[in-house]
Amino acid sequence: MKNDHKFDYNLYLIGLSGTGKTTCGRILSEKLNFIFIDLDKEISKNENTSITEIFLKKGEKYFRKIESSLLEKFSKKKNHIISTGGGIIENNSNMRIMKNSGKIIWLTASPKEISKRLSSKYAEKRPLLGDSPNIQTISQMLEKREFLYNQAEFKINTDNNSPTQVVKNLSKLLLRK
Repeated sequence: MKNDHKFDYNLYLIGLSGTGKTTCGRILSEKLNFIFIDLDKEISKNENTSITEIFLKKGEKYFRKIESSLLEKFSKKKNHIISTGGGIIENNSNMRIMKNSGKIIWLTASPKEISKRLSSKYAEKRPLLGDSPNIQTISQMLEKREFLYNQAEFKINTDNNSPTQVVKNLSKLLLRK
């Protein structure tokens, strides 16, 4: 059953790759009747190539510039759920944009669980994590970014929870605020 509650702002899903941002974002958007945006998909569409190819051919700096530009564009909308790339938080301007135009939700998972999810044959390759992300690499990336992720208003652990349960827990938090 859809909830047509309008917040008059956006919801931004942040966290490492493999924490469930896209999956949970889609479900949450249906539940709240919001528009769902996967920022990485929008970047791929905009550039007419994969994220991996952008990193290989044009570099991370170019990717981050496009990412910031699209974030700014979507931040001007309301009632959108925006699934971001894991590194979007490394740009202070991006954090400011998200804080000023919505609520930031940090989806977390253990490095072991992230490795398992990203090693699935269905998982997309992540340019900064490689073909089969190991627990040590994931732990290092999380450690590097954790203080930035901690700026989120909400934090939800996705370990041992189905995407539906994560969305149910998140909906309760959002509707209380």
